Amino acid sequence: MSRAFVFILLLFAATLALVFWPDGKVEQTTDNQALRAGQPDGIAEDLQVRQFNEKGQLSMQVNAQSMAHYGLRQETWLTEPKFELYDQDKRSPWRITADKAKVTAQRLVDLQNNVIIQSLIKDAPITRVDTDNLELDLDSKTMNTDAPVVIVGPGYTTKGVGLDAMLDGQQVRLKSQVSTEYEQLKDHQ
Repeated sequence: MSRAFVFILLLFAATLALVFWPDGKVEQTTDNQALRAGQPDGIAEDLQVRQFNEKGQLSMQVNAQSMAHYGLRQETWLTEPKFELYDQDKRSPWRITADKAKVTAQRLVDLQNNVIIQSLIKDAPITRVDTDNLELDLDSKTMNTDAPVVIVGPGYTTKGVGLDAMLDGQQVRLKSQVSTEYEQLKDHQ
């Protein structure tokens, strides 16, 4: 072998070693990402957000005491959120509140602790739904939970475990252990 060939081979091996040799920079970047994942990228107080549909009509309004956004985890946490979902007639048929909520990049909202869903339509068959946690899909406007649920309407209270609901069609289905108590409505004369 010639000296030139051996020199080129050694230079090539040194270059490969420099490129692929772990030097701690990868670990440092991973440590920075882990640290950054625990810290919010943005925070807000007294948050108010409005969303409009393709026709320019208000479709949703969100208020929260505070918000923390985590970009690496692609999630946003809300404290004391209040979601108002509007129908095509610009009415607010549903108000959903909770102690806290996690919103993901897929527009799924995980509402946690003291979840209350109120119908804001007068004479609605369901006036209120209470549960401990609920998943709300903002795109399909569907809700579901496997937690105990209490539904209150004019003259009745229904309890069950688990719920599937379509907000646009105002359809609610309890999954199991359903019981209903009826009360006699007072005549308003």
